[in-house]
Amino acid sequence: SHRYKVETGSADLAKDHAAALAEHAASTPDVDHHALSTSEAGCMQLQHGYANAGAAIKHLQDSHEHRAARLERHATLDSLEIHGPPSEIAKIKAFIAGAGTKAGNSVANAANAVEEAALDAGDAAAEGAAKAKQAAEAAATSLKCAALYVLDGRAIRRSFSSTVAKV
Repeated sequence: SHRYKVETGSADLAKDHAAALAEHAASTPDVDHHALSTSEAGCMQLQHGYANAGAAIKHLQDSHEHRAARLERHATLDSLEIHGPPSEIAKIKAFIAGAGTKAGNSVANAANAVEEAALDAGDAAAEGAAKAKQAAEAAATSLKCAALYVLDGRAIRRSFSSTVAKV
């Protein structure tokens, strides 16, 4: 989950941008849930649930541009927490420790190769390759700051249902 401190007077803008992230998450495979909570004290929390660590990493990559360009203009990230079973937390740790960097380097190397080839094809392809490289780097940076929590194996997962209330 992402916890933000919302700038004074920016709560509605931050909620709108968070809602756009929710729309993106709703169309993304392997996203179990995506919820927004706000407090009167100017705090906002985005909670996400994923089928696996790979889906969480992919979502960070896919949504980083929106967070950086829009949401983070009106809110400051206080913390990022990831909770999961030991096997999935191990995948996150491996990504942070270097396996992900190697994968990120592979993506970056591929992006560089595509970028070079794309120079002949046009600027749009080169821009796409550069964005893919930037997304991989942003996900790795976000995860390095995350607090990782291992579930103890006795967690019970039940479907979540609620009534939406306008805040």
